Amino acid sequence: MKTLYRMINALTLILLSIALFFSLQSSTFTFFGLSRTLYALILLTIPVAFLLLVFPPVDLFKRIWQFIKNNNNIIFWLIFSLLVVMQLVLVNTFKIDVTSDANIILTALDHPSRLSNYLSLNSNNSFYFFLSYFLSKIFGTNLIVFEIYAIVSLDLSVIFLKLATHKYFGSRSIANVVTLIFAYFTMLQPIFVLTYTDTFVLPFVNLTILLIVLAFNDSKAKYLFMVLAGISTSIAYLLKPSAIIFLIALIIFFVISKRAFLGKVNGIRTVLLLLMTLFLTGTISTYAANRYMDTQTIVKIDKSKSFPIVHYALLGSFGDPNDKNSLHGTFNNGDLSIALKAHNKTARTKAELNELISRSHHRGIIESFKFYMAKFSDNMDTGVVGFHREQLWSIVTKLAPKNSINGHIEKIFYDREQQPGNLLSWSSTFLFLLQLIWLVILSSAIYAIWKYRESDKITLVSLSLLGGMLFLLIFESGGTKYMLQYTPFISVLAGFGLYNLLTQKHS
Repeated sequence: MKTLYRMINALTLILLSIALFFSLQSSTFTFFGLSRTLYALILLTIPVAFLLLVFPPVDLFKRIWQFIKNNNNIIFWLIFSLLVVMQLVLVNTFKIDVTSDANIILTALDHPSRLSNYLSLNSNNSFYFFLSYFLSKIFGTNLIVFEIYAIVSLDLSVIFLKLATHKYFGSRSIANVVTLIFAYFTMLQPIFVLTYTDTFVLPFVNLTILLIVLAFNDSKAKYLFMVLAGISTSIAYLLKPSAIIFLIALIIFFVISKRAFLGKVNGIRTVLLLLMTLFLTGTISTYAANRYMDTQTIVKIDKSKSFPIVHYALLGSFGDPNDKNSLHGTFNNGDLSIALKAHNKTARTKAELNELISRSHHRGIIESFKFYMAKFSDNMDTGVVGFHREQLWSIVTKLAPKNSINGHIEKIFYDREQQPGNLLSWSSTFLFLLQLIWLVILSSAIYAIWKYRESDKITLVSLSLLGGMLFLLIFESGGTKYMLQYTPFISVLAGFGLYNLLTQKHS
């Protein structure tokens, strides 16, 4: 048992260590091009650090640490509230428009028939369309409606993860650290501009995690929690199928470690019934949703034209292994043309599979290794969501006057070369600070996996993250936007590691 745990954690540890290596080389971590204010702060830090190292104020550190420990929940809610205010200020400040798939769907909500061919090819986006369509019928089609919905989704996902980790570890303090790390991805970064499945799916992922944890810790309502988890899982799957990789990890972990499941429930039979309840409810819910989408009259969707799963593996193999600055494992017109030349799904599968095999054979082992490392770097070399690819699928449409309040806010977040009509880019200072935090997150996750490599709880989370990272290596990705769906798991590992590291250092 412990050997299997160590094997799982060794794989995750290796991948996160590679991610740390790439992160230290990331273009977001350049010392040059920062704001004068940040340079001044860095300069001030040097003599302060010298004095603290030579004359460490131990008593002061102890008092600060004790204050944080005693008031960590108040501190959490204060930071959470400030981040919500920041989101609302920024959604009012940023004047942006969406691009790519989000733009295709959101601009056609008043005329759904225009989406017939698109949804037939990309049937995986059907549920996202219907969710957006019904939102538009209630609140209208203005982009701010979907930005506000994204904010609500992101903030709910933060609360759900806080509740889940509190129950999972039995510690509110650990839960607060975990959740603040998750808020780094979802609230500190203005990713509400990404009004797409990446943000919309997160509350359902974290709600599913919460309900499963509750089911295994509640003797009375466990089956009700699993029914609700099945429905939540179905919604997450319909929005973004890859987001439920962690459930595969749950099943694998159950097979290799039944003991870990038996601490709170009575017997293997109960565990099997709980997992069957989750599976059956999820299956029935997904069938019902697909049945509705097949029979509705809002837009005609012909699923026989949809891209097969091998299409996304083919996209995931695209790119030049010798050019780090090019795109890797992402959408491209060449692979799209191969798919569109075929007349049906069966023909597409055959044509794209042949191309995938040919491409892999042509590269050979070493070139393939270089390619997938370049792709992994694109996915993991920064915590900045949306880096390496379409900048959160957002275009700046208008800049505020430089001397206005909104202009000063934009100066903090926008790149100094930002112009209307260009893709949204963050300032070098903002990127640098985000990367500093990301390095701490990665290091803390690595520490947690190494220090607690024989722990049931850590191994389950580690396996979930490992599955996500491997999935993105194989299928379409090539940017940090795709890692967003797995940030709950890296946040749990990093939060647990950071809390225990700080606690031990204090002791």
